[in-house]
Amino acid sequence: METLTRTATKGDVEASYVCAMLLLCNKEEEKHRRRGVEFFEIVRASGVVERCGEIFREIFEQRWVEVKSSNPGQPVICRSTGCPTRDTMGVVEDVSRILCVHCLADYKVWVFLEMFRFQ
Repeated sequence: METLTRTATKGDVEASYVCAMLLLCNKEEEKHRRRGVEFFEIVRASGVVERCGEIFREIFEQRWVEVKSSNPGQPVICRSTGCPTRDTMGVVEDVSRILCVHCLADYKVWVFLEMFRFQ
């Protein structure tokens, strides 16, 4: 994780995506979530969120059963009571309409974890 974080810190967008997904999966540590959102903001600003998701979907063809997925309708990262997309992620159809970086990060973590579950 240290090498991956160092690579992400140097500006590698794909490394930033993986760091964001892994850090945002840690629901107990607020500092990890904050750092994950920072990395996710780099990816989002680069405009390659969807491309990164596709790349890693292709890489992880072998599914892992033990990974527990969160519910996209129950936010982990977004804590804003005034956010218009909070608590509606389960019905999202067009991620480009998600303006809140925290809600988009929540949704992308859910999609990332779904890659590891058997269909």
